[in-house]
Amino acid sequence: MINRTHKYSSGIHHGLTMMYVDRYTINDDGTVAISGRRLMGIPTQFGSVEGDFICFGNKLKSLKGCPHTVEGNFVCTRNMLTTL
Repeated sequence: MINRTHKYSSGIHHGLTMMYVDRYTINDDGTVAISGRRLMGIPTQFGSVEGDFICFGNKLKSLKGCPHTVEGNFVCTRNMLTTL
């Protein structure tokens, strides 16, 4: 699901679809959710997320690709992180 009215949604949509991530959410408040996809890495480099960044329930081993700035909550539980 994508909210095409959000000002960054087209760039995020392009990056995720190029890496074959087909289930994600971008809400009106800028929240990005890519949870439960069994991702081993974040498939695109995020810069800043206005809302929450939710990536729990994957197989992430590092935070590479995660946003540099998250104005809301950063939720990354239930992963396989070996380093922050």
